Amino acid sequence: IAMDDGIRSRILESLGSSEEDQGYYGPKCRLLSEFLSTDFCCSGKRYQNKDNKSNHDNDKGFNGDKSENSNIDHQMLLNMLDSELQDRVAIFSDHVINNCHNNDVFWKGRVPRNVVEIESEPRILMNDRGAAVPNIAEGSWPMVEGAMILASAGLTRFCLDTIDTQFETAFEAILRRNFYRVEHLNLSWDKADEQMRRCSASVSGYFSPKYREAKFKQHIAELGASLQQ
Repeated sequence: IAMDDGIRSRILESLGSSEEDQGYYGPKCRLLSEFLSTDFCCSGKRYQNKDNKSNHDNDKGFNGDKSENSNIDHQMLLNMLDSELQDRVAIFSDHVINNCHNNDVFWKGRVPRNVVEIESEPRILMNDRGAAVPNIAEGSWPMVEGAMILASAGLTRFCLDTIDTQFETAFEAILRRNFYRVEHLNLSWDKADEQMRRCSASVSGYFSPKYREAKFKQHIAELGASLQQ
């Protein structure tokens, strides 16, 4: 993950002229600013508590209009932070989250040399109307700091969603490997859950019993429909 396009370009140049290396590693080298886009860092899953995750498609707000989903994802990044960090970055969140010019935030940002410089740059300014506004001037360290914190939250969200997706894929594979015959249609949930735990306790244990049961019932319903064809 590179801080800006200049650093990313140098990383890609270090790969040499091999088209195979460029094609493989190029897409894997991302910009930190990309994780300020909720379309990118929150696109893998609309992450929720695993107890309720069996009803993804019916959750209010996750299949509505784009602006509503964006607001939910926006708040999701803020909720990744503890209260102290939230207070520190909240005034900049509207400016840096989902801003198409986010790459310039880190490219033009000036890193303070010491604590004195950090504390000397105001976080709040007074505009011409006398209203207090966040210091979003180009290169403003408070804004850059806020963007870095929020991008780190976005990166963490992306990693958590990726892990969640991988476990769900593994769990679905367990369902397919263990329950695929006609006699499995009448298998009780308790026996099925015990069999899945024996198959892979680490994967099945990742999800709540409520979610596992819902996924099992969904799988059995789909199995019954396919066997009737």
